[in-house]
Amino acid sequence: MHSRTGEPELIQPGRFHDALEPLAIHGWQVQQTTEGITVRIVDPDQQVDLDQITRRLRAALTSAEVSDDIHFEITPVQEPARTPLGKAPLIIGQKQGRPGVEGSR
Repeated sequence: MHSRTGEPELIQPGRFHDALEPLAIHGWQVQQTTEGITVRIVDPDQQVDLDQITRRLRAALTSAEVSDDIHFEITPVQEPARTPLGKAPLIIGQKQGRPGVEGSR
């Protein structure tokens, strides 16, 4: 991700926790992609407003000085992506790849 000045910006995981933990969802997972951020929301009851999630994340990233043009993809899932060992990391960096896919950690 990049700051408003175009410099690379490191986002602390707490920003995502603060934005997503208060919501009535069963779980979440954030993955950095070349296009922006993919957020997997575990919401089997389909009770969460996906636009609300986008607004909360955008507000959290704006307060962290991240560029306003970041692309969000919010995807409802039955369960988060898992590593070959069965772990479901909350945050997946772009270099890590998708859990369970060759090349990921």
